[in-house]
Amino acid sequence: MKFPVSFFKNNSNRSNQSNQWRQKNALKSEPKSCRPLVATLLLILLLVSATGCSNTTDLTEEKRNRYQVDNNISASKLDPESGKSAVLDTETGIAIEVDIDSLMARSKMLEMRSRQISFLDRLADLATQQKISERLLQLDLNEEQRLFAVQNMLVALLQRIATTDLKARENIYEIIPNYVEDKNERIQQAAWSALTTVQLADYLRVEDADSTELDATIDQMLTRFKDNPLVTKELQGVVVQLMIRNRRDKALEMMDKISKVYADSDNPNLQNMSEVIKDRMYLTQIQFDVLADRIREGQEGYQDQFLVMVKKLATRKDMGKEIYREILWAERWLEEINQYEDAEKMLSILEDNLSNHPDETFRQVVTEDIAKARIRLNLVGKPLVLKGQNRAGKSLSTEEQKGKVTLVIFWSATEPGSVKLLQQLLQVYRRYQPRGLEIVSYCIDKNISQAISIFGNQAPPWISMYRNTGASDHQGPEKVGVQQIPYLVLLNREGVAVDVNVPVRKLTGELEKLLKP
Repeated sequence: MKFPVSFFKNNSNRSNQSNQWRQKNALKSEPKSCRPLVATLLLILLLVSATGCSNTTDLTEEKRNRYQVDNNISASKLDPESGKSAVLDTETGIAIEVDIDSLMARSKMLEMRSRQISFLDRLADLATQQKISERLLQLDLNEEQRLFAVQNMLVALLQRIATTDLKARENIYEIIPNYVEDKNERIQQAAWSALTTVQLADYLRVEDADSTELDATIDQMLTRFKDNPLVTKELQGVVVQLMIRNRRDKALEMMDKISKVYADSDNPNLQNMSEVIKDRMYLTQIQFDVLADRIREGQEGYQDQFLVMVKKLATRKDMGKEIYREILWAERWLEEINQYEDAEKMLSILEDNLSNHPDETFRQVVTEDIAKARIRLNLVGKPLVLKGQNRAGKSLSTEEQKGKVTLVIFWSATEPGSVKLLQQLLQVYRRYQPRGLEIVSYCIDKNISQAISIFGNQAPPWISMYRNTGASDHQGPEKVGVQQIPYLVLLNREGVAVDVNVPVRKLTGELEKLLKP
């Protein structure tokens, strides 16, 4: 993932190994009441603002029959006395009584099913989701039920827009005014968030588009929901999309506006976010991310220029922790592309210029980070032996794997991205194990039982290593300088570390080289 995407983060963990370290300073997860809308917005933005209008593939009749549920529900009639709607079954033609609970259950069923089918397969369900929500809103709902119905309706419309459904785009602009002034603040928030999403998508479609309407909506959100963490996250997502689409000037303008509003807030977290945004604005203005991306992509001729910029940042008296984190993250990128010499130069620049930083706590963090980074860099080209135990407490050592190419993955049961990567590595193991690959999954958790419980009786086919339950012998993550999870280290047949911080995307190429006969 490119550097600009990281300009705003959340606490959700991703499977991509190279994103783990960035996610430590994230906002807390949103309340479940707003999950259906918030969890969808960035996906919709990416799809809607893609170049041009993509063609929608029609589902086959078989898939339509499989996935479509009560598509005539909007034509059903409401019985005002019973509070139920009569729905005509598409196959039998028999009227069925459907109450609030039944409608909500159907809507939730469709939502759960959407996680198991492809996006295109889900298209047939979207109209049904919208119609169910519209029917629900005709009934006598309590506050939570009404919030549920409004959110589901807006999400269905946004997802239809993502398929270039122009009718849905017109529909959402007609519907939103009914809810932006709603007495329920959460419904207001959902409506304003949806309006921001569709306006941003419209703005990003056209190169010279006018942002007047989008700006007005952002101003409204900052005024109405200034201290709401969900809105904070939504606005950060707007900036991310602007950066992705190379609307750098607009992104800076937006960051400046958000930063000033947060600075005047009584919320300490938002005041801190204001300072973070100022740091990111500075990094954006000097195009630090652009240089970092070019180096990460392996383009030649930018290393010296990049190190000069690092020194410029490190010598700033007002250098913030956010700028430091971005610099240190760039060092991780250098590890990924095997630019170990430049990574060491960067560490030296940080060490020389931050050793006298006035913040003692910050100095300590810098010292520890640099020490761990140097451990990682010094591993390359040297034998590495890791010790631990299996789930039964028997001692294990990677030294026993000499003669095989060994991939070590450091992981944690508390890190969902780790568990997902372990699942992905199953395919790698099945492909290369017959050719001499061994995988050692080293769990860094001290609570072994929690880690073991994740696998239950289905233990991975490779070697599972856990920390020794006795006194720490520093034979695990401490010996490797692990700072991000998951973390991959590749050993050759002699047990020598040939690559550290191995990105998954280059794993196949590395294994092909090492496993040659």
